Amino acid sequence: MYLIEALERFTKHATEGRRLSPRTVASYASDIGQFLSWCEAQGKSCAVEDVTASLVEDWAASRSHIAASTLQRNLASLSSMFDFLFKRKIVAGNPVDLVDRPRCPDSQPVCLRDDQLRRLLQVTGDTRERGILLTMALLGLRRSEVLDFNVGDVDLATARLHVRHAKGGKSRMLPIPSELRPALKEHMDAQQRRADEPLFLGAHGRRLSRSALARLFSRWLHDAGLADQGLSPHSCRHGAATRWVKAGLSLRNVQLLLGHSSLDVTSQYTHLTVDDIAAELEANVSALGHEDDEQAGADSQISSEWARVLGRLSHEQGAALMAVARSMTADAEGALTTQHRE
Repeated sequence: MYLIEALERFTKHATEGRRLSPRTVASYASDIGQFLSWCEAQGKSCAVEDVTASLVEDWAASRSHIAASTLQRNLASLSSMFDFLFKRKIVAGNPVDLVDRPRCPDSQPVCLRDDQLRRLLQVTGDTRERGILLTMALLGLRRSEVLDFNVGDVDLATARLHVRHAKGGKSRMLPIPSELRPALKEHMDAQQRRADEPLFLGAHGRRLSRSALARLFSRWLHDAGLADQGLSPHSCRHGAATRWVKAGLSLRNVQLLLGHSSLDVTSQYTHLTVDDIAAELEANVSALGHEDDEQAGADSQISSEWARVLGRLSHEQGAALMAVARSMTADAEGALTTQHRE
């Protein structure tokens, strides 16, 4: 079998079997198509059984000018196709499994903070814009999920929102927060559309597009004075997830709300509370500077604060924080001893 036929079969399976979104399938096709074009340009065999790890490494080396994250995605797409072929016994193994993937620098997702959300709400133009922003910010939805909503997906009587066209063809039911219900009701009352019509329309009366949403969000950022903060519509999703983790919601429940297929993806949000925890540690350690007659009360308060902080963390995270705290406490006690000697 040649690569072109393998690509056709793989994309058909991704569309009809796995029910992936057209955007995801197009991304697979583009990545694998680039490998196919490179093989043809290099005069290499385009038979799937002739694709080796060495050949894939040569292709990856030829793409060293692109971002590591892009090359990582290219290789992941090619690997997915060979996994598909291997499961159907078309190839003896997946050559991409033997190729080292480029390492991407760790980066924290940019989250929309509560104060930034309030500023954005002040510049939304109408009930539609307010409904769009709150739906993204309070429910942590993907942009595609927000754009795909129909009027009938909103049930204000039971305060439930049906996400029918989620990533991977999965659907989920979400509770509508009390802060969002009035905005959706006002928007729906003003529109009076059928259940099968889009919930959010664009300027020309058609379903709001991805590019139109990007322009809308860009205008909000500009009007709110937040254009230089690195925010995007996806920051609303990160902000919601971070808010839930800080509130003590279990990662499993956060996973269900976000529609993640793996808990590993959801766990990225656990480190986003480090700044808050560091502030708490700083405040607790500073209590060591109190006079002796205040120390007993301070110690009791510190123990209570520690119990609350550590209760939000896994065992490994708690152990790491305890080590940091012991180091900070030792530094503080050392400083106090020096002061007394002087």
